[in-house]
Amino acid sequence: MWQWQYFLVIIGLQILFWNIETNLAGITRNCRIVEVRSYLKEQCDVNGTSYYKCTNSDTLYQVPWEQCDFQEHTAICENDPGFYQVCGHVTCPQYQYQRDGPMLCGSFMCQYYLEYTWHLNDSSGEWWQKKDPKYVNQGGNEMTYFFQCNGKESCKNTDVDERYCEEEMFVCNNEEYVNKTNKCDGECRCYLCQDEIGCNKDYDNFGMYCYNTFHLRIGFNVWYTPYVPPSVICDGYVDCRDGSDEVDCIGTDTCISTENLGSKNLTLIERNRCSIPNELYLVCQNYRDQLNCSHVLDSPLLCKVNGYMTTVSRYALCKDTSLCDNELDKKCDAAEGGCIIHKHQFCDGHRDCPEGKDEENSICETLTNQTCKRKFSFERPGKDLQVPLTWVGDGVEDCLNGKDEDHDSWKVCGEGWSSRFQDPDSVCSDVFLCSNITKDFEEYEHLCDRSGSCEKEARICEISRNLPKIYSDATRHMGRVFIGHYLPGLENLIKGDFALGNHSAKPFTSPDKPFGVAPQPMTIAISPANHSLCSHVYGELYVYLSCNGFCPETSCILRRSVKFDSCHNIKENRVFTLSDNNYLTIALRKKGNYVSNLFPCNNGYCVTYDKICNLADDCGDGSDEVECINHFTCKTSGHMIPLSSVHNSHYDCEDFSDECSSAKPIIKSPVLSIVSWIIGISATFLNVIVFIKSLTKINEFECPFKLVNRCMILLISFGDLLVGIYLIVLSIVNVLLKDTYCRERFKWLTSGYCAAMGVVSSTGSQISLFAMVVLSLCRVITIRRFRPSTMGKKLSRLISIALTLLVLLPSFAIAYVPLLDMLEDFFVNGLYYDKSIRLFVGAPSKQEHIAILEEYYSKFRGDPNLPWSTVRRLVRNMFSQTYGGVNSVKLHFYGNDGVCLFKYFVTPEDPQAFYSLMILILNFICFVVITSSYILINLESISSRRALRLAKRKTNSSLHRKLTMIILTDFFCWVPFIVVSGLHYFMIVDASHWYATFSIFILPINSVINPVLYDSYLKTLFCTLRISSTRLLRLTSDQNTTSEITINRNRPGMGRVKSSSTTFWRIAAENTATQQVQPSSLSGNKKWCDKEVSHL
Repeated sequence: MWQWQYFLVIIGLQILFWNIETNLAGITRNCRIVEVRSYLKEQCDVNGTSYYKCTNSDTLYQVPWEQCDFQEHTAICENDPGFYQVCGHVTCPQYQYQRDGPMLCGSFMCQYYLEYTWHLNDSSGEWWQKKDPKYVNQGGNEMTYFFQCNGKESCKNTDVDERYCEEEMFVCNNEEYVNKTNKCDGECRCYLCQDEIGCNKDYDNFGMYCYNTFHLRIGFNVWYTPYVPPSVICDGYVDCRDGSDEVDCIGTDTCISTENLGSKNLTLIERNRCSIPNELYLVCQNYRDQLNCSHVLDSPLLCKVNGYMTTVSRYALCKDTSLCDNELDKKCDAAEGGCIIHKHQFCDGHRDCPEGKDEENSICETLTNQTCKRKFSFERPGKDLQVPLTWVGDGVEDCLNGKDEDHDSWKVCGEGWSSRFQDPDSVCSDVFLCSNITKDFEEYEHLCDRSGSCEKEARICEISRNLPKIYSDATRHMGRVFIGHYLPGLENLIKGDFALGNHSAKPFTSPDKPFGVAPQPMTIAISPANHSLCSHVYGELYVYLSCNGFCPETSCILRRSVKFDSCHNIKENRVFTLSDNNYLTIALRKKGNYVSNLFPCNNGYCVTYDKICNLADDCGDGSDEVECINHFTCKTSGHMIPLSSVHNSHYDCEDFSDECSSAKPIIKSPVLSIVSWIIGISATFLNVIVFIKSLTKINEFECPFKLVNRCMILLISFGDLLVGIYLIVLSIVNVLLKDTYCRERFKWLTSGYCAAMGVVSSTGSQISLFAMVVLSLCRVITIRRFRPSTMGKKLSRLISIALTLLVLLPSFAIAYVPLLDMLEDFFVNGLYYDKSIRLFVGAPSKQEHIAILEEYYSKFRGDPNLPWSTVRRLVRNMFSQTYGGVNSVKLHFYGNDGVCLFKYFVTPEDPQAFYSLMILILNFICFVVITSSYILINLESISSRRALRLAKRKTNSSLHRKLTMIILTDFFCWVPFIVVSGLHYFMIVDASHWYATFSIFILPINSVINPVLYDSYLKTLFCTLRISSTRLLRLTSDQNTTSEITINRNRPGMGRVKSSSTTFWRIAAENTATQQVQPSSLSGNKKWCDKEVSHL
C-alpha cells in the first residue's frame, strides 16, 4: 500500500496549491537575482510572499515541495523549452548534471490530466476518488515514476515524456531510463548500473538476479527489481526472499562498503568483485574490489599490494586512496582540462585526451633512448616504450623489469643537487640552478619554455627579452569601463577624447547573453576615423574594441559559447545560468554581483577577458591567442611578442625569427654594396701605386722638408690603403654572410675578425688624418722659411722617423685601446652567450644583466658601475659549473654594427661615450689644423702672385685649385660625420642605422681622392695612358685595311693583330720615359698632355 500512500500525498499537495497561479500585474514587486543551488534565479517578494519569476515571462511560481527527484511547482513557465525552471530544484546529487538537449538539467515540467483525484472523507476518514478535469504538476526528471514512457503523451505542454523512449532510451527498470548512447560506455548511468550489464562476457557476473525479490533497499531508496547490484551482495543483509544474495559468502578478503550503504563489512567474492563502480554506492570505500581483475582491458596497472604483485582496475586509479604499496596508482596528472590520466599514459604514442595534450607534455620532450615495458602497459606484449628522463631514478619503478631505477643502466650527470640520470650515450652539460632553497634545476633546452617548473625562470626570461609592458585591463570607475582610442605608441586618450564629447557610450553584453548578469556600462573614445588598431591592444581592451566594431581589421574574438561543460579549471565563484539561446552557460560571482567575462578554451578550460590576446598561452592549448592579430609568434619556441617588437633591430626571439624573416646582409642597400666594391678596389689600387712609388723614391730626397713630405705622402697612402682593404674585406664578408648574417649576427659582431676589421679601418683613417696634419704643418713651415735648411742628412732622417712614429703609434693606440681587457668596463657593450642557453637573447647589456641578477638574487641591488668581471661571476653562479659552466663572449667596441666601424655614434648612457667624443674632438682639431694650414698656404700664394711671371701665375692658380680641393674633401669627410655624431649624442636623431653609409661612402672618400691630390705621379701616369691609347687608335685606323686582309688569311695573320697590343705597351713605355723630363707641376703635366694629344 505504500505506493498508493505516496501517490495520495502528492495528490493532496496538488489540491493544496490548486490554481495558485494568479495574475499579479499591478502588484508591487521587489525582485533580485539569487542563487538556488548554484543556478541564477530571479526572486520576487510580493506583499511579503516570496516567488520565483520565470526567465522569459512575468509568470511567478513557488516550489513548496522538493524531493530528491521530484518537485512540486505551482506554475509552469512559458517560453522555457529547456525547462530552466527545474534547474536548481533537483536535490539528488546523481541527477544534478547539465547537458544540451530538451532538458537542460535532466528534468522537465509537465502539465497533465488526471481522471481522478483522491479526497479524504472527513466523516468516515476514508479516501475516495473524484474526477478532476485538469491538474498542474512538475513531472519530475527523466526517471518520472508515473507517466514517462508509458505509451501515451501525458503532458499537455510537452512531448518530452515520450519523445525518446523507443529509439534512444534504455530502460534500466520500470522507473528509470537512460539514453542508449550511454549504454556500455564504461560509466554507470542507471541508478544500479544496469546499463553496463551484458556489454562484455567479462561483465556478465557483475551482480546477480533473484526473481523472488520483494524489495531492494539502497540507502533511503526502495527498489522493486530482480537485479541485485554487487554493492549489496555478501553484505550480511538479505535482499532476495530466498537469501541467494548471501550464499557462498566465504572468504578472507573483506572491505567496508560506502557510507551510503551503511559502511557494512562486505566479503569479496566473484559476484561483487571488479564491477564498474557507481560513485554513489561503491562496493568498497577503498576500491579493494578492483584488485586481481581478469579482464585486462580494464586492469592495466601492475603493482605490489601488501607485497604481492597484482593487477589494479582503471576504475581505482587516480583516487584519493591508494592500493599499491608504492602508491603508483595515485601517480596521475591533468594533461588538459578535465582529462586526468595516469602518468604511464603520458608519452606512450596514444592520444588518451581529446586534444592529445598527453603526447605534447613537456616531459615528452626528453625521452630515453632505452625502452622498457611500462607497468601500466604490460598487457601489450612486446610493446616497449621510451620513458621520460624525469622518471629515471625517481624512486618509483615504472618499468616491469625495474630498469628505470637500475642506476648502473644510466649515466649520471651533474653533482650535488643537480645530479641527474641520462642515457649512456648522451653528453652531459650544465644546468640552470633555480634556487638554493628549493634545490631545483632546469636543463638548458627547457629554459624559457613557460612550463613554470622553475621558480624565477619565467620572470627572468621576460626581463632578458626586454619586452614592452602591455596593458590588458580596462580602466574602471564607479562600475563603468572606460577605453581610450588606441594607436601604435599612444596611451589611453580618455580625457582628451571625452572632453570633446567624441565618444560612444553603450553597455557591453557577453555574446551568451546570460540571464541574471547585468550588461557592463562602457564608454569608448572614438577616433575621427571611428576605429582603433587592435593590433596594438591586449586583453580586455582587445575584446571590448573588437566586439564593439571598432577594429576594422578583425572581428569579435568571442566566437564560441561558454557551455555548462566548459571551464573545468574554474571551481570557485562559479554559477550556472540560462543564455539567450536557451543553453546553460556559466557566470562568476564578483564583489556581490555576477559577471560574464569568460572565454572558452578548446581544451575545456576558461580564462577571463584580460587573459585573451595578452601574448601568453593562458589556456594551455594556445586557443586564447591563435585568432588574435596583435602578436608575432617565434618560430622555434612559439613565444608571442608584440608586433611593435618585430623588425625593431632588437632580438626578442631566441631564434631571431622576429628580425630575420628574410635574408638581411650586412650592407642592406644594393647601391651601397656596389659602392663598397668600387671605392674599395679603387682606393686599394691607387694607393698601392702611390705607396710603391713613394717607397722607391724616398732615398732620393736629402732636403729634410722634402723627405718629411715624401714620408707623410707614404703614410697617407698606407692609411688609405688600409681603408681600401677594409672595404674589400667588408664586401667579401657581405657576400659570404648574405643569407646567414641576420641569424648569426652576434657570432660575427663578437668575432676576432670583426675586431680586426675595426682596428684596420680605424688605424687607416687615423694614420691618413694625422699624416695630413703633419704634411700641412710641414708645408706651412716650408713656405715661411727664407733660407734653405742646413740640417744634415742623418738628422733629417731621424726627424722623418720620429714624425712617422708620431703618426703611426697614436693611430694604432686609438684603434686598439678599446679592445684591452683591463678597459672592458668602458668599452664592452654586452655579453653574448651560446644559443643553447635560452635564458639570454642576443647580447644583453650591463643594465639588462643587472636587472636579471636583481630578479635572481632577491637581495641583490645592482650598481650601474658594476664591473663586468663581477657580472660574469654572478651569472656563472646561476648555473652549475661541472662541465665548464656558462661561457660568454664580449660584444666589443667594434661590434655595434655589422660593418665593424669605430663607435662614433654614442649616447650619454654609453660607457664609451667619453672616449668616442674625445676622438671626434681630436679629429675635428686635426681638420681645423689642416684647413688653416692650407688657407695660409693659399694666402701666401695669392700675395706672391703679382711678383711672378705669367707662367708661374698659372702654376699658382693650379695650386690654388688643388688646395681648395684638399679643404673641401676633408670638410665633406669629417664635418658631416662630426655633426651627425653630435646630433646622435644629444638624441636629436638616431644615427645607429647610418654606420654602413658613413663607413662605405663618407669616411673613405679621401682614400680615393688623396692619391691624386698629394702625388702627381698618378696624373702623369693617367696622361701617359691617355696619349698611348690615342696613338694606338691612330695607328689602328691607319692599318685598318691591312689588318682586315691579314685576319681573312690563314692563322699566321694573327701575329699582325697581336703586334698592335705590343705597339700599345711600347708607346706607353716611350711616353713614360718622355714624361720624366717634363715639368712636374700639375699645370705642366696637363699642358704637355693636352699638347701631345692635340698633335696626334
